[in-house]
Amino acid sequence: MLGQVPLGDEVRNRIRFALHQLGVLNRHHEFEELCRQFANARLGGNFVPATGPVGAGGDQGRDFESYLRVSDGPDARRVVGICTTQQRKLLGKIRNDLAKIAGSAKLVYAFLTADVPVSQVHALEDEALDAYGMQLEVFDGNRLAALLSEPDLVEMAYRRLGLDARDLPAALRADEEYLAAVRASGLRHGWPYTGAIAPNNDFYQPQLLKGRDGQSQTWEQALAAGRHLVITGRSGAGKSTLLRHIATTLADRWLSGDPQQWSPVLLHARDLAERKPLVEALHIGATTAVGTSLHRGLNHDFFNRTLPSIRWLILVDGLDEVLEQVRANALDALLTAAAHPSMHVVVTSRPLHPRDQDKLSASFVEHSLAELDEAGLESFVAQWFAGSGSSSQHQAALALRSAIEQGTYNPLMASMICALASETNAGPMPSNRTEVYDAFVELLVSKLPEAAHPVIAAVQDRIMLLLKEVAFQGYVLSLEVDYLKLAVEWISERGIEVPPRMHRRWPETVCAVLLESGLMALDGADLVFAHPSLEEYFAARHMSDFSLDDIVATLLDAENKYFSSDDLLLGEREFIRFVMDHVGDDRLAAELVSAFPLATETLAEVIDDREHGQLTEGALRTLASDPDQYLETRAAAAKALDDWWPGEGVVHRLALSVDVDVDESDRLGIIDALVRQRGPVAAAIQWLTFENYEKYPDPAYHQQAIPRATFGTPSPEDKVAGLRLVVGAAELDDDYRVAACTALAEYEPDDAYHLFVSLQPTRLTVSYLANVGEGYAPTLLARLVQDDAQPFRIRLSACEEVECNSPEFALDLYEALAQSTALSPGQRDQVQDALEAL
Repeated sequence: MLGQVPLGDEVRNRIRFALHQLGVLNRHHEFEELCRQFANARLGGNFVPATGPVGAGGDQGRDFESYLRVSDGPDARRVVGICTTQQRKLLGKIRNDLAKIAGSAKLVYAFLTADVPVSQVHALEDEALDAYGMQLEVFDGNRLAALLSEPDLVEMAYRRLGLDARDLPAALRADEEYLAAVRASGLRHGWPYTGAIAPNNDFYQPQLLKGRDGQSQTWEQALAAGRHLVITGRSGAGKSTLLRHIATTLADRWLSGDPQQWSPVLLHARDLAERKPLVEALHIGATTAVGTSLHRGLNHDFFNRTLPSIRWLILVDGLDEVLEQVRANALDALLTAAAHPSMHVVVTSRPLHPRDQDKLSASFVEHSLAELDEAGLESFVAQWFAGSGSSSQHQAALALRSAIEQGTYNPLMASMICALASETNAGPMPSNRTEVYDAFVELLVSKLPEAAHPVIAAVQDRIMLLLKEVAFQGYVLSLEVDYLKLAVEWISERGIEVPPRMHRRWPETVCAVLLESGLMALDGADLVFAHPSLEEYFAARHMSDFSLDDIVATLLDAENKYFSSDDLLLGEREFIRFVMDHVGDDRLAAELVSAFPLATETLAEVIDDREHGQLTEGALRTLASDPDQYLETRAAAAKALDDWWPGEGVVHRLALSVDVDVDESDRLGIIDALVRQRGPVAAAIQWLTFENYEKYPDPAYHQQAIPRATFGTPSPEDKVAGLRLVVGAAELDDDYRVAACTALAEYEPDDAYHLFVSLQPTRLTVSYLANVGEGYAPTLLARLVQDDAQPFRIRLSACEEVECNSPEFALDLYEALAQSTALSPGQRDQVQDALEAL
């Protein structure tokens, strides 16, 4: 990383003496760890401790050994390291370890604190090659001290050997420079000219993470659990801020002399989506993330080694912002990083699509980002306004409480409201979501410094129109755009003439004006909106001038032109909310439901936050009742209208969970969703999943499905209610519903029989019942045969169905049927003939 500048004999001699002391004090483990870190930095990297339990054979002569690095091929050889602080009988110790290793490694590094004459080293290396076919390389005390005194290793050596690293020149601390850049970039606020805002960490209160089990924990507790993490939350929930907080906290601890398990690497998911080698993608993404805070570039292989005593903590933001066409690349890169022993991964996203969720589920555990509680909110406001007037703080607190009551509160909104309240002449604070954005955007634009040049002033005067247009072009009409190029073209089309002397640097000037607003930012060399929700806000604000028909027509045209499914276009719920805020709910919601049926589930999440109008209810009822629609669509519409069609959403999803025509990832997502409802619904999906496995086993699918449904043993009450749900699911095949009746008979035999009869038994359903062949099926068959209210042909078929498998039971059924007083003479003759034949 740094040039190999000689540091002089003083540094080397200090290290040599400290190595000698390790041997004197028998500090073998410290020496072993020091050598492993040296090997990771100099000898190919990717070494892990090899020590095992004594009962399993111990370390078998090894102190550490290699694992495959990201860039290694399948033929990479295993390498072993042995370390000793012995001073006497040293060569015998090495020979003994080589004998234990023989046959399992081709290359062995031996690290010693003692000095060994060169002639003895060469003799030992030749002996290892001749006797075991192994290449041996020896690092004795003198050689190791010389290598550890090189600039990029010396600080690690000092820390590990207990020497004072503060004696070293600050220029040597390349890793510290990177950590300092992470800290500086993470604390920087992106809103210029909004008054004296404290660094983020001074007022930020990191939210808790909620697991699927409903339990909450801090980010440190989640990391300590050892699993890679997916953190989900709505737009503005604080996902990006949390990642920056983690990065800056860990970097600050390192820089304060408090060693940590992880070294943070902050980047965006789009950096992983270009099919670059992982090491290269990390290098580009991390360099982009820290920007100008890093005063000199990182070496290209910076992430292809293990830093002393730590692992890389890869913090990846915005998975949901990666285009659908290349998201699979980003997911593959995340899984590659998660499989790498030197890396631990945390990724954020808006709620995952079931396909993405399924792909990550084996390696990642999902948490949702909790909202700040009341105490956290009070602390947030108090810290923001520390040292300022109490009236502003009071205004902000009132506005935030109002926002919470409207269900629109998140940390981004809190920051906007506090920034607005910080203004000296701040009036009444808005709390409606779109009004907060309106006021905040106007505040930022009003704070732009007055431009001396009339051309730049003309751009500033039109900046709101410019941002609305480019956001609409980028978000709605195109999948990928160059925002700076769009902005320059837009200015030219408005007749703003640029003087010839400004032509050469005009794009840079436009970029500077947009960055000064705080509404746009640089992502590497690309100009982007400072927050994804700002892009959605401006695109919706542009469309607020459209008629409702034009809004729907525009979205339909974009969907047909650019997208493969409705849900991709309308999947960003915040955009739809912004549009509805501007143009009203009812008719637009109804039009969107009708125009984009495949996005009904997404639209329902937006509509749930608002009052259903008559037109919206009508559109949803039409979808829910339309047999030509997909079951997913009907279920989503039914769920949105729970007061009109109670429970049907659950019933449809039960049917979808065993529908082989539905994608496996979607079926798994349905199981997860129903299990999370707990109670009878969870009991129903558990029973149905196991029943599906019994009837139509699919090892590849059920290996994933069964663990999802195995949440424990439901209570008897939940089992009974769950089985009733299954029987009532008209979309299910009858064999499932009949089997559920049989299972229910164990608890409620009368209820089970009445439910079976409600299915209006046919020869087929009777056949299903007979083929259950166990449990309480005979009880239901006997009840059916004895039920004079049922048609004779159905009662007779019940007897016939069991003749082959259980002739004795068939005789009992025929005899019971023969005793019925409701039979005609001809029917009684049929039963007698069947009895004689049997």
